[in-house]
Amino acid sequence: MTGIQIKNNYVRDGNTFASANNTGSAIYLDDCTSNVTVSVNVIAGKNGLNTTHIHGGSNNVFSGNLIDLATFGQKTMAFQTSSGTGCAPRAR
Repeated sequence: MTGIQIKNNYVRDGNTFASANNTGSAIYLDDCTSNVTVSVNVIAGKNGLNTTHIHGGSNNVFSGNLIDLATFGQKTMAFQTSSGTGCAPRAR
């Protein structure tokens, strides 16, 4: 698919209990999600260890987002490669 957008959202303290070790994310593109534009979002507070997270996928664009971590130490973005079904092979 193309033209997928995550736009104009406000997320505060979101998805912090996704797992027992608090690894949630405010915006999470999972299982090789591709061709997504993530723009003009405001993400604040504690949103798990990875504020934004891409798990596989390609052609994803993040632009114009405001991320306020305050005094929290989580990552702004995490990228995780994947060899799952539907994921394009990656050059190594």
